Amino acid sequence: MRRIGILLLVLALAAGAVALLQHSRRQQLEAARTALAAEQSRAADFAALPRQLTDNTEALALLDQADPTPPAQALHTYLSPEGIRFESDCEAWDETMLEALYQELLQNRHGAELNTLSRVTVYPQADEFAAATHAQTRETNELHLRTPVLPDRALFTFTRSAGVISLYGGEENTTVASMASSLSHEYGHHFTLTYLLSDERGANQYYESQYAQLRGLRADNSFVNTGNAQTYYDNHSRYVVEIAAEDYVTLMGSPLSRTVGEYKDVEEYLQGLTSETELRRNAAPQENMRLPLAQDVPGLAELFYGAIDQPVPDLPQTRDFSLHIEPGYRTYNLTTGTQTFTHYTITWDKVFGEDAVYTLISAKDQEDFMPIRTVTGSEAASATVGKVTADRGTQVQIYDDGLAQGHRTFMVTALLPDGRICVSLPMDYDF
Repeated sequence: MRRIGILLLVLALAAGAVALLQHSRRQQLEAARTALAAEQSRAADFAALPRQLTDNTEALALLDQADPTPPAQALHTYLSPEGIRFESDCEAWDETMLEALYQELLQNRHGAELNTLSRVTVYPQADEFAAATHAQTRETNELHLRTPVLPDRALFTFTRSAGVISLYGGEENTTVASMASSLSHEYGHHFTLTYLLSDERGANQYYESQYAQLRGLRADNSFVNTGNAQTYYDNHSRYVVEIAAEDYVTLMGSPLSRTVGEYKDVEEYLQGLTSETELRRNAAPQENMRLPLAQDVPGLAELFYGAIDQPVPDLPQTRDFSLHIEPGYRTYNLTTGTQTFTHYTITWDKVFGEDAVYTLISAKDQEDFMPIRTVTGSEAASATVGKVTADRGTQVQIYDDGLAQGHRTFMVTALLPDGRICVSLPMDYDF
């Protein structure tokens, strides 16, 4: 009877250890301490237990690259209440900044999947190909128990799926705002690979997912396999996993992830004003602007929010901004003769009032959209393209942005104060 009792006790302890996996790592620690009160003084922080990360070949977000190795002894670390390890090897990203980065992460909509994020690392150096990466890995945790009925330091091993986010360029990007968009996108990989694009049966099965069907993604208009790195880089915006991560940012990303750039048009260039050189969220709400925004796809927001049992917030739909284009002419008597230069003024309505940030963007044929001008506050909702001139007395200065040629599509993005984003109906024009 004593042997049977001991066996039942061992089984009970093992069952209890398995149950620990259903809680966050800090919750696991508290449960273990309660169950093993006699061993409380010897309990280890579960988040700090030995672990081993191995590459998951199905992790599309990393292509053929291995998960970056974190600093052997990180210069700064912060452990979140959930047990997520934030670490950096940058002076600027100290423990206070890492905690602020954690607080920013929480501003992205999340559910229980947050507990399967293992690590966020800020690397000082920039990466040649990416601002950030995400890896879906397999993580092994070891829990040592010491009781009279078990062998000395009995070891229980648990394996689970865990996410790892790497942020690059920490020496240059020294604010939370500068990392917010990349952090949100990479967490979007973590979210969508958890709920919407499980890769257990291989990436080719993505097309069978409810997500791909709602999004209208097929083999003839998108990609899934990342075996060829060059193909991936050349078609990044058309990969299902990337479209899904961008949809997450649009639907569930933090307000700070909507980075804003001040873009200047050709007229302002002629005045000597400088423009933002990076592509910010107000210029490209999503990487693939050939697709409708996520909130305009019926059922998509419900799919994302339904995954974590949260109600869908009010999301602005694409609408008419009354875009209008008007040609203008400036004629000069030059030494070479009379010459006329044509420019075009594009105007639109501020449908969300003056608190929103408006940006005119344009694309030619199948090229990517590019920003033209950003308008804030009481500035006139207008932008100029084409050839503009300035009379400098003894000479005429001419500047041509090359946009007033052939067929072009124009749209306006509107970034609302609360971080929501909307785009106008497109306007096509033949110059």
